[in-house]
Amino acid sequence: NCAAAICNLTLHDGGEARMVEDGADLALRLILNSEMYNDSGGAPISAICVQALFNLTCVSDMYDDLEKVIKVLIGVPVTSTLDSRAMTISAACNCSNFFKLRVRLLEAGALQSLNAVALEGDRVAHVHLHHCKNGASRSVAYHAAVVFHNMATSRACRTDMVLRGAVTSIVALSHVELP
Repeated sequence: NCAAAICNLTLHDGGEARMVEDGADLALRLILNSEMYNDSGGAPISAICVQALFNLTCVSDMYDDLEKVIKVLIGVPVTSTLDSRAMTISAACNCSNFFKLRVRLLEAGALQSLNAVALEGDRVAHVHLHHCKNGASRSVAYHAAVVFHNMATSRACRTDMVLRGAVTSIVALSHVELP
């Protein structure tokens, strides 16, 4: 299937910019959309698409269309069969290392994803996050904290972060025992 082929190609180190330039992000978004809204459940193929998008953010140097990848990831809805928030937070962590992308992350909605992970009080994931001995949940909290830190170092992000509830989220994350 196309999602698996693209995901396998994302393992080629150094080809990420070319893949996005050639439309890999668009193809993955189309596959995600078709899988999310059909009756097949779509979890395995959707998870492959999310992994491929994450892989496209694992770069040491920023490339021109990297923000398009994070926009697609942030747009993946949480469903009963797929919760891509951990992968989205990790991808945002990767992208937040690039100064030029920090404001773009805010514009793309990364702060809403971070706040959702930090403040989600009525779901098992949040309770588990705060009282966890589970390394994966603590890792999500750690990556969210890194994104908050990186974005807060950018003067252009600070006002939006305060106005959009980042302080409350950071306080919530401060109670998590990070790895």
